[in-house]
Amino acid sequence: MGDPISLIMAALVAGAAKTAGEAVSDGYKGLKDLIKRRLEEKQQPPFVQGMLDANKDQLEDQKNQNFLKEKLVAVSVHEDVEILNAAKALIESMKSSPKEPSSQRNFSNQIQAKNIALQQGDGTTANSTFN
Repeated sequence: MGDPISLIMAALVAGAAKTAGEAVSDGYKGLKDLIKRRLEEKQQPPFVQGMLDANKDQLEDQKNQNFLKEKLVAVSVHEDVEILNAAKALIESMKSSPKEPSSQRNFSNQIQAKNIALQQGDGTTANSTFN
């Protein structure tokens, strides 16, 4: 990750994963906003800016990365000190942020009732009859 454009691309791809805390999320949004502003100043079409909002899978696709990288280089994003600093800060915040798998969910329920039916899950069905 020696060259500036690779650093920016790594920050964008890693930030798109959104598996870390609020500081990382804020840093990712800040980086995207700076890049979008630069693209807008250079009159890039809206779909290029929209690529910054792609999900993790889309940004991990090599063709999409190459296209976005080409567009970012064309407007000299990699020469913008503010953008480079934001990308570095995002990478650093990810290193210091605790890792939490995106599939991990924490549930806490406290229920007090006489007759109750509780159902939890995706796409499940339950029928309950209380007498």
